Amino acid sequence: MKRNEKGQVLVLVALAIFVLLGFAALGIDVGFIYSVRHELQRSADAGALAGASAFIDVGPWSTTLTDPAMVAAKARALDFASRDNVIGSRLDQASEITVTFPSQDNVQVTTQRTANLFFARILGIYTQPISATAVAEVATASRKVKCLKPWGISYPWNDNNLNGKYDAGDTIHTDCPPGITDTTWYFCPGSLIQIKVSTHSSNTNPIPQQEPSHFFELDLGQLNNLQGCLPHVNQGSSSYLDYIKSRCLDNCVTVDSGPNGTGDTIPLQTGNSPQNTIRGATYLRDQDLNGYWTPGALHPESPDFPGSLWVDSPRVIRIPIYDPRFDQLNPGSGVIHVAEFAGMWIDHVDPIQGNSGQGTVYGRYIPISAMGQAGGGGGTVGTPNQKFLHLVK
Repeated sequence: MKRNEKGQVLVLVALAIFVLLGFAALGIDVGFIYSVRHELQRSADAGALAGASAFIDVGPWSTTLTDPAMVAAKARALDFASRDNVIGSRLDQASEITVTFPSQDNVQVTTQRTANLFFARILGIYTQPISATAVAEVATASRKVKCLKPWGISYPWNDNNLNGKYDAGDTIHTDCPPGITDTTWYFCPGSLIQIKVSTHSSNTNPIPQQEPSHFFELDLGQLNNLQGCLPHVNQGSSSYLDYIKSRCLDNCVTVDSGPNGTGDTIPLQTGNSPQNTIRGATYLRDQDLNGYWTPGALHPESPDFPGSLWVDSPRVIRIPIYDPRFDQLNPGSGVIHVAEFAGMWIDHVDPIQGNSGQGTVYGRYIPISAMGQAGGGGGTVGTPNQKFLHLVK
């Protein structure tokens, strides 16, 4: 080999090494960038979901950023987005996390970090800014809602002629107006409501919402059979007690809501079952016997379910709501059409025997997440709407 040919080989080897280093930079550094972006996306997803959860248990979305729900949403988003490490350390809430509210009931979280590169430095590229964005939404659950208890109550109304039955002249309330302080006739957080009654009630506190001979018992066992859903296949009182005591995993019945009487039909139990009502409701209460209501926070607290875990208490239940304008219930058997879903916390059970209070269950209205899907029409836009979280981006 001639000397000038050896020089050419050296040049070719040098160029090949440069190309190989370029491919190394492409393979290693690009892979590293994708890994960092995955960590940033995980943080953004967690922050967006946590932020949007404030619109369920703190208050509604607002255009005023200083409203309690908006302040809580931003604080939760920043907190959860900065909990996991990105390249070995947590994100800085002030400079590396941005929280915005692009539309109603939406929270957008953008996370970013500048990563130091490796082989790309040979090419003069030392760092790379990387970012990820997630948007979480609180949507109304109106389809395939499950984990319901066999109690169905109506929207509250003012019984103007005191006959215990909804009449055309009565005033119905589907939500909790801003600034309301008297919750007697509204589904406001903390409203004390009879969610299961045994005798006809008059127009007194707490909210009775009852037509004569309607005891708020739902025959989920019959609905179960219609859906071909197992394991509960019995109807009547035994199934009624099963559905009061059941865990969510044991209750596979799903229900769709709809406005103007278009929601799923649920049959009513015939007669009254005070003993099974007392047994079932007492069972749920005793699973969290140390739980108590906190008027200031407008939600329950419990040493057995500390902090935000109160939503997992067996005393926290979900029930269907019907609209008395479209369901005129008569004595004996009948049906309701589900308008919406409401969360309740079992406050106490009244086992007094006699003409009043027999098998009556009292609950506090609470905004909690539902277990279902969006779509399918939904009910009247009001307080009882149950919400659920999901990522939309």
